[in-house]
Amino acid sequence: MLTIQWRPAPNALTTPKSYRIQAVPRSTDGYDEMAADMALSPLMK
Repeated sequence: MLTIQWRPAPNALTTPKSYRIQAVPRSTDGYDEMAADMALSPLMK
């Protein structure tokens, strides 16, 4: 399972200044691994 962390990111569309949550992945699979997982998924058949 991939885990995520978050950091506050300024929301430029609001006045007064506010922040939104920006998701930052801690670890990711490469494209090849992701393609292999999708090929094995029963949802893709």
